Amino acid sequence: MATISRNLVELIRVRTEILARAGGKQIEDILKIASWFTALRQEVSERQWLKDVDSLSYDREEALQYVAVGMAEWVADPTHVSYPMDKLPFCLHKLEWLAKLSTARLKDVLASIDCRKQSRSAVIGAVTRSLRRDGREAEAAVGEPSKMVQATDEGIQRRFDDFVTLFGQHRQLLDNLLAKFTAVEDALFPSNRVLGPPETPEAELP
Repeated sequence: MATISRNLVELIRVRTEILARAGGKQIEDILKIASWFTALRQEVSERQWLKDVDSLSYDREEALQYVAVGMAEWVADPTHVSYPMDKLPFCLHKLEWLAKLSTARLKDVLASIDCRKQSRSAVIGAVTRSLRRDGREAEAAVGEPSKMVQATDEGIQRRFDDFVTLFGQHRQLLDNLLAKFTAVEDALFPSNRVLGPPETPEAELP
């Protein structure tokens, strides 16, 4: 584990220097750093994570922004062919918001707005609208039960009906057994019968 974390720290250090020489305008370098920061965060303890971030001369908040970007669904795509990477912004704050989107939603947002030229608030607004649209679609899907859910409900109802029937059969069997047991008990122990209150003997004549 220590070797892996040291390698990740060194990768981030080297790639950060390359990105700095490019003036921070290399989106591929930014995504690689984000992926490595995410891997490092998952690999080490909280204490070691903070030490590594400090050793890399990164602001801790900035490092967490990289982690948020690295956790995006579309960053995990090693080829980046499923979306136009050249339209992604260099701004880490914008990327952090775009990381909330699925790959499909990211493509829609990148097609509808120039995320490099538009302001942060414009990008945030586009992401928020896309997430709301996802929420409405999810609510619509929940509102109409699928055939699978309906079939499951019908299966539960059938099982319940079978249980009620079986319970009735067992109850009848129990009643029959109880009646037979009572008859046998009466035959073996007739004195146990409750015959009513004892009769009062007639008074003897004087």
